[in-house]
Amino acid sequence: MPHLAGPLETDVLSVLPGVPPLPKQTGRRLDSEKVLVDIINWPRLPIALAEAEERTLFGQEIGASIIRALDFQIQLLDQLYILREPAEVIRFIKEHPFLAPLLLEAHSQIAKFFGPYPHVYLEIVADPEAAAGASQLVAFVSTPLSPDEALDILARLDESWWLEALQRAEGNLCITLEFE
Repeated sequence: MPHLAGPLETDVLSVLPGVPPLPKQTGRRLDSEKVLVDIINWPRLPIALAEAEERTLFGQEIGASIIRALDFQIQLLDQLYILREPAEVIRFIKEHPFLAPLLLEAHSQIAKFFGPYPHVYLEIVADPEAAAGASQLVAFVSTPLSPDEALDILARLDESWWLEALQRAEGNLCITLEFE
């Protein structure tokens, strides 16, 4: 079962909607302003991050370094998904950063149809429809359901969300089934 502890200290690099901007003061830097983000209601977290991602860059302070928004999202993805060849998957996501919020959203959508805390594997595979050497990220939804049941559920996921979201993947993400 995925787990994140809260509260998490973050730097706010841009303003959230509905929150007044910080007053500009001489001698103060915006990156020194801190807010506490309490991570609660785990099943809805991917949606909340996907919505806020465009307006806010999250960073977690570790020593003297700051982890950028993409790195923070990758940490979340690592908790939500099971990464096959993690270094390769992370490299691919860093090369296609628009996939990170889409994957956060995808996990939430998959959970709506396949039940809470689904086992979803991420793997890089050669894209059979692209030029030689091209690859894509594949999300394998592991299920104990019969093939007929699982395919019906996947079709409902496609109709309710994935077909609309597919364009945002830019041909770099595929969602399919894997039977236990």
